[in-house]
Amino acid sequence: IALAIGGVLVKQEVELDKAESMFLEAMKITKELVGEDHQIVAAAMRGLGDVHRESGKVELALKSYRTSASITEKLVGPGDNLDMAATKYSMSIVLRKLGNPEEAEKHRLDAERVFTAVL
Repeated sequence: IALAIGGVLVKQEVELDKAESMFLEAMKITKELVGEDHQIVAAAMRGLGDVHRESGKVELALKSYRTSASITEKLVGPGDNLDMAATKYSMSIVLRKLGNPEEAEKHRLDAERVFTAVL
């Protein structure tokens, strides 16, 4: 967990390669402690996706976001929640960059609906 927090701080300093390795190490340790399907792992995957997106690795970002969404759905179901909305919004950004505006817009609208309802 501390490594994930460190990863966020490093990411903010634009040391993206170091942030990526810290997120990967944090996920490895977290998976050993709590297993694959845990909200901490989902949050770390979303953070890793953010690092990939900022690094221009949009395909890796999308893979990380999809993994985060899959874990979150396993844990809380397909309903609306802020973690899933944040992931869907991030997915919309990379989907647009990958030339898939229809799917991007679907995820953006889903996220916006949840943010509006909850916030």
